[in-house]
Amino acid sequence: MDRLLLLMPKTSYRADDFVDAADAVGVQVVLGTDRCRTLDAKGVVRLTRPNLALRFDDVQAATRAIVEAGPFSAVIPTDDPTTELAAYAAAALDLPHNDIEGMRACRDKLGMRQRLAAAGVRQPDFQM
Repeated sequence: MDRLLLLMPKTSYRADDFVDAADAVGVQVVLGTDRCRTLDAKGVVRLTRPNLALRFDDVQAATRAIVEAGPFSAVIPTDDPTTELAAYAAAALDLPHNDIEGMRACRDKLGMRQRLAAAGVRQPDFQM
């Protein structure tokens, strides 16, 4: 059975839809969230799926934790704060992933438009 890591902030409302979709195709889901490990250990926070508590603001440490928790068939970001971590983690696991520099450019509207312009992609005029 394929096993995928779904990265989402602890406040995300999207978990149910992603988990339902994975269940429908028979994929095991591990939720990677920025949840509090202390509360988890005390049983205050409960999830019905295997989960991995990560610090999204420390991409290197989170990537190491993901590699140690693997293997995974895919690393899927669900929100803007998880896109960079997903790209790094998937690269470390040798999985298909978004180009890290391209992903960063997409999170920067001016940088994205500059790259599109340099590639000759038609778009509305823009200025900083």
